[in-house]
Amino acid sequence: MAYLVRLGKAPSTNDLSQEEIALINRVFDVTPSSVTLNGVTFAWEDVTELETAVAARPQNPAGWFVKKVIFGGERYHVAIYAGKYEAVLPNTTRKVIEHIIQTIAYYAPRKIPYSGVEGIS
Repeated sequence: MAYLVRLGKAPSTNDLSQEEIALINRVFDVTPSSVTLNGVTFAWEDVTELETAVAARPQNPAGWFVKKVIFGGERYHVAIYAGKYEAVLPNTTRKVIEHIIQTIAYYAPRKIPYSGVEGIS
């Protein structure tokens, strides 16, 4: 089992667009006692795993069009699990996912199992 690597400093928003920052502020928050993603809040002690994944797209012209033109590139999902419960943020940019995972890696009070896209934190 891989664990999220604890970070020594909070991630910067310098590389994020204003739209990405607004999205993060709308759907994500951390406090000393909890983490909130997409309207679902979990106490830190209840968080059992973090997961990221590349959003699937059909391997046909329509899938290519959606990925390249509509979304402007690869899209990602991030999920926080607490036992049988989950909070998911689907179809967002890698920069947003990286910022969320790195913020969790900075603020989480303990090691959290992580699976998914490598190089995120």
